[in-house]
Formats: sequence, C-alpha cells, structure tokens
Amino acid sequence: MTPGAKKVFVAIVAAGAAALVALGWWWWHQIMEQRMVAHWTMSEAAAENPMLAATMFLRQQKIAVDIAPKLANLPLRSLRDGTIIIAESDGLVTQAQSGALLAWVAKGNTLVMRPRHFSKSDGVALQPDAGGRPDPKREAEKAEEAEEAAEEVGDRYDDAPAAADAKLVESDPIGKRYGVRIMDWSEAAPRCGGALEPLPAAVAAAGRKARTEMRLACMRAPGAGWPLELDTDGHVLVSLQGRAVKPLWADRAGEGVRVFAEGRGHVVLVPTNYFDNQELERYDHAEALLALVRLNPRAARVLIVQHVDVLPWYRALWNNFALAVLGAALLLALLLWVALRRFGPLLPAPRAERRSLVEHIDASAAWLWHAQGGRALLIDAVRDDALAALARRAPELQHLAPPDKLRMLAARSGLPQAELDKALYWLAGHTSQEFTLQIQTLQALRKHFDE
Repeated sequence: MTPGAKKVFVAIVAAGAAALVALGWWWWHQIMEQRMVAHWTMSEAAAENPMLAATMFLRQQKIAVDIAPKLANLPLRSLRDGTIIIAESDGLVTQAQSGALLAWVAKGNTLVMRPRHFSKSDGVALQPDAGGRPDPKREAEKAEEAEEAAEEVGDRYDDAPAAADAKLVESDPIGKRYGVRIMDWSEAAPRCGGALEPLPAAVAAAGRKARTEMRLACMRAPGAGWPLELDTDGHVLVSLQGRAVKPLWADRAGEGVRVFAEGRGHVVLVPTNYFDNQELERYDHAEALLALVRLNPRAARVLIVQHVDVLPWYRALWNNFALAVLGAALLLALLLWVALRRFGPLLPAPRAERRSLVEHIDASAAWLWHAQGGRALLIDAVRDDALAALARRAPELQHLAPPDKLRMLAARSGLPQAELDKALYWLAGHTSQEFTLQIQTLQALRKHFDE
C-alpha cells in the first residue's frame, strides 16, 4: 500500500469511528436519557362527569353522592331527603318541575341552582355594587355604555312587542319566584380583606377576560368562623326591581350566593357553577360546597343533576303548534289522496276525433268486460296476435308440446313460465288484476319476437 493510499485508509477509518461515536451518543441520549414531561389531560371519567371532583370530595367527607343525567328522569315526588345540585341548568325547569322541587325543598331539603340571564322581558334589574367609591369619570363611561347597549337591545327586540313578551312561557319559574336573574358584570370587587385581586398572569396573557382584576364574592355561612371567597367569573346575581325577595342570608354584596327560605328548607341561587372540575379547587369553592350541603344536617346525601332538560324538536313543535301540525298532516294526506287517484302525470287533451275514438274503445271494452264471453273474446284477440308473431319469428316452436314450448319461450323471452302458461292456455282471468297480467304478458311476448 502506498503512503498516500494508507493516509486515505486511515482517514476513512477515523471518519467511520467518529460517525459511530456520534451515533452512539445520539442513541444514548434519545433512549437512555428519557425525561418525563407532564401534559395536562382529562380523564374519561372527568369528561363524562363535569362534577367528578365535587363527587369525590363529598364522598371523602362521608357524604353519599348520586348522579342523575337529567332532571326529567327523576321521580321528583319521591326523592330522598338531602341536597340537589343542578349543575348546568340556567333555570330551565318547567312549571311542574319547579312545583315538585319546591315542595321537596319545603320538607327541609336544599336546592342549589342557577337562575337564567336577565333579558328585556324581565323589566328593570338593579345593577350590582361596583365595589368601592364610585369614580365620576367611570360612571359617565358606564352611562354611555348602558345607553348603547339599550339601543342595541331595542333594535333586536323591535320585531317582538311587549305584549308578545307577556305571553311567553316562563323558562325559569324559580328565579322569577325570588326575583333574581344573572347579569354579566366585569368590574372588579375587593376581596374579603379589602384589596382587589389581580387576574392570574396566564389568564390575563391568554386574553380570556377583558378586565384586569377579579370579581370575588365574600360569603360567610351561618356559624362559620371566617368568610369564604368565591370567583363569580364575571357573572353576578341581580334583583328585579319591585319583585326581589329578601334572602335569608347571602354574600356581602348579594351577587355571588343568595339563600332563600322555602318552608323548612333552602333554595340557593348562584351565578355560576363554582363546583365543576375546573372551579372546585379555586379559592374557597370546595369549602362553600361543604357549607351549602350542611344546610340540611338531617340528611348527608347529595344528588347532582348533570345536564339541562331540553325537549326534542318534535315534542317542542307539538307542544307549541299542535293544531298547525294536525292541519299540515291532514292537508298532506288530502294532497296524497288526490295524487294517487291520477296515477301519474296528466296527459295532454287529445284532439276531438281521437278523443271520440278513445271513448268508443273504452266503452266497447267496458261492455265486453261485463258481457257474457266478452273477456274471452278480448284475450283471444290479443292471444291470436301474439301467436301470429311466434309463427312468423319462431316457427320451430310450433311443433313442440305445450310444456316444452313454454320452457323454450321462457328461456328466450325472459318471462316467467307460470305467467306464460296463464296467458297462452288459461281462461280469461275473473279479476281485473289477473286479466291485466295476462294481457301484459301476451303484449310483452309479441314485442319480444317482433323486435
């Protein structure tokens, strides 16, 4: 090996060794130097049950918890004593459901739910306290915003007069009973200690809220040694002017929790769900849940209703427009009956002479159909015509016996052998269906051999 070739060989070996070392180093760090990276995921159980965290928390406190998918599936008149939490309702209960729920509460039980949002048909709502001394500049800005919002709402409801609003079915009878609605209100309120709570940096950076501070409710339950802080998430309870019922007790501003006496029990209205899987761990939400459940010390049992009751479209249509549905069904049946009588599209009116000929043929056929031997005369005429076509086009079949002839005709024409037998050898049918089938078979046979 020459010195030059030896140097090239050494360089190749060195490069290969370096590549192997680099490959080994990469493999080691990829396979052997694994690092655990945490990723936030939601379990299947949590996805199916938004109140899973509250369920597990209450069971740890030795409180029995049951889950109901919908309120409509519950026997409201035979419920066990305890507490019902309607997680995602927005007050959507029927009059019958509200009556049964309030009767159950009056026995000494507790109902926790949300009223519906404020709308124009509710009249006038008393705005919540802004928290702190009012700023004249901010008050002027709020007045302008309120005027613009009123104009927008007015434009939206111009087509719906106030008289029509009065006829609407109340979708939140419980909220109406206590004169309470929910309103979006993003202005910050001080914490129980008096200071404003800034938004978490991650939330503010994500732009999920337009405000820069939290609106916290300060709740002190009866017998509690300290106040509890609740994040209303920009939603507050508001009173309807002239219709609000004074609560038994509430949070400091009356916008985060209101507890009303109903018989020997309590109805608790909240502006947002403090107790779902995302909110339960925040501030004092878990302790507030425990305090509300303990309003009924006789029965440590909680029933969580997961979803709202929404009528299927067909039931809602029937409940509101039953007469219109019945009228449309009768009209459709009448139109279908008229269409079935025609059996297809209308034919153009024939010329006078052709119409006279067609009417003559129809009358002759009708007379022959009812006359003695008339049906035999009609089918013999069509049968002779078909046999004449066979004699011209298939003379080799004329000398076959009837069974062989029928078998050959069925094979060549594609018609059923049994129908050919009835058409060629049977008497005329006694019913219009049998007779028509014989005529159609003979015409199809003649057409096949004439083509």
